[in-house]
Amino acid sequence: MESWRLLTTWSIAGHVNMAIDEAIAQQVAEGESPPTVRFYTWNPYTISLGYNQKTKEINYQSCKRDGIGLVRRPTGGRAILHAEELTYAVI
Repeated sequence: MESWRLLTTWSIAGHVNMAIDEAIAQQVAEGESPPTVRFYTWNPYTISLGYNQKTKEINYQSCKRDGIGLVRRPTGGRAILHAEELTYAVI
């Protein structure tokens, strides 16, 4: 039976959350880490854009004014506001 790893990280900036997910994905792909389930939260609130989403759809001034971070996910989909939630990744 294959072993899995469980990681939890709390209250981390969006760009750091995305970097952690990308690093885990690379390590798993290269056989350096076991498959991983990660639970995490965001601070500050952050909008994550899908990989192919156009940035012109986002009002940067409003995000800056309201203290909302902005990142791009390595996966597809539309924009998501990550506020008071628990996010998970299965890698």
